[in-house]
Amino acid sequence: MINDFIMSKLMAITVLMVAVFFAGCAGMVPTPPPQAPLPLEPKSNVSGGETVYTLQPVLQWQTVPGAEGYAIYVNEQTPRDYRLIYSTKDRGQPQLHATSFRLPPNLLRDGGHYRWNVRAWNSSGWSPYSRSYEFRVKIYADRELESVVRDHLQRAPEVDDRNIRIIARDGDITLSGCLNTRRQIDLANEVTASVGGVHRVYNDLRVCR
Repeated sequence: MINDFIMSKLMAITVLMVAVFFAGCAGMVPTPPPQAPLPLEPKSNVSGGETVYTLQPVLQWQTVPGAEGYAIYVNEQTPRDYRLIYSTKDRGQPQLHATSFRLPPNLLRDGGHYRWNVRAWNSSGWSPYSRSYEFRVKIYADRELESVVRDHLQRAPEVDDRNIRIIARDGDITLSGCLNTRRQIDLANEVTASVGGVHRVYNDLRVCR
């Protein structure tokens, strides 16, 4: 009986040691790489993608749990396929820690057709690529802009030395702008009006080229 008692104790200790060992090993398992992010804007299921009215759109995506940074990839459509024209990872920039990124100047062109996606990163590695979404760039010519103004505003914008004043159906909006020596509007600060029916028309739209 003594031997049986000793053996039962030894077996219990062995089981406990094995359990502690595996518990310790489980604690050493590294955090897995993050899941692929979900793009938010520009995002459209329409053929050809969403139209953006700026040469520097803001790309946005959802936060990924466990991610320590992100990288975005922008491809331009060519006659045969798409080619990569910009990536925050490939250009040696730090991983993005925010969930939005404004594209730099002199990258996109008026009339261009683009596709973008994003990846998340942590100390264990990179996520898969997110789903890609397309967008087109459209910069209004003066005549087209006048048409937009007629359709959505009470009258054309009033421009003084420093400001663009727009009288909308739902109220007044004062927007920061700029004039060149010929008193024509140059590529100005982006317009981010959010009043009623003009929101979609002037959201992230550059009033001038």
